Amino acid sequence: MKIKYTLILLILLLAGCRESFMPAYEDYQSALVVEGMITNQPGPYTVKLSKTRPVGKGELVPYSGCSVQLQEKNGEPVTLAELDSGTYRTTKKGIKGEIGTAYRLSITTPNGKSYQSEFQKIPTPTRIDSVYARTQYHRSNNYPEGLPGYQFYIDTKRAPNDSTYIYWKMSETYEYTSDFQISAVYRNYRFEPFPSDSLYRCYKTQPVKSIYTSSTFGLNEARVERHPLHFVGTDNRKLMCRYSLLVKQLTISENCYRYWENLSEQLSEEDFLFGKQPYQIQGNIYNPDNPEEVIRGYFVVGGVDQKRIFLDPPKVEFLYPTCALDFEIGRLPYLPPSVWPVYLKKLGNQYGKANEECFDCRLRGGTLDKPEFWDK
Repeated sequence: MKIKYTLILLILLLAGCRESFMPAYEDYQSALVVEGMITNQPGPYTVKLSKTRPVGKGELVPYSGCSVQLQEKNGEPVTLAELDSGTYRTTKKGIKGEIGTAYRLSITTPNGKSYQSEFQKIPTPTRIDSVYARTQYHRSNNYPEGLPGYQFYIDTKRAPNDSTYIYWKMSETYEYTSDFQISAVYRNYRFEPFPSDSLYRCYKTQPVKSIYTSSTFGLNEARVERHPLHFVGTDNRKLMCRYSLLVKQLTISENCYRYWENLSEQLSEEDFLFGKQPYQIQGNIYNPDNPEEVIRGYFVVGGVDQKRIFLDPPKVEFLYPTCALDFEIGRLPYLPPSVWPVYLKKLGNQYGKANEECFDCRLRGGTLDKPEFWDK
């Protein structure tokens, strides 16, 4: 009987085994990473260069000191200026992308190695019909009953060609507040008045990092409808006041589309080490002297249409954590100057204190400056 149960346990263990993949570091060589784009929208255009590090060894390293040029076919190359380490940019009144015109990116590193893309035309943009959101509940291990929030969708107009490839880049801006307005501040061993609204309301802009692509290939009509974009839940402050989404819809080449599709597939693996073995995804930058060299990233040449939308908070429960006031403030005179200022909120005849981020909205990553495009 003991042998029988041992065999059953062994079979179950073998059935649950998955092939694991552990990256090897012995022969690791740093690779060039290129991130850049030219479109029919006015510049300046930015190219970011960096070098990879082994898995678990930190983020990409900016690649400084390179010569980066953008060239229109039959035109003279334009050299990009390095503004920050590894970030190169054209001038605002410099080269401008035109639909139907081909462009190439060229790079020369400080050690004399050369890289380039092929000339590629900016295609005619597919226009956006509408961008919209629907209130939905997304289930997960943390929210088995569903996390409420906005699920975003996009519809396009009819594409210029039956086989059109689309890539979406998005940027989100949201207005949020801290938990408490400041009634007073304790510093220099005394209570001082403080403008209550001065650190209360912030705005934060950041890219939506997920990859979204689609194609009209094989569709009865060459347009994309109700394509899901990202989901924003109520477990954070993004939707608490007002939310804006800027969608840039890029019409791209089939090769560019395949690149982002493959990258999205690899990044979406639920378990990187125990999923399928990752593979090198080659972009459109190559070394003419060594075509086998692997260069990461992609120089996107695309036709762009864009749309911005604004949304008020959804009428659902918000689940992000909030601060609580501590009314035990008798030890304030004993606090060292290193912890000043201590922000205070007055309720009735009592003052309460809390962590600084409960009062200063900037500590959650935003800025006090309202964006110029903000509609309220």
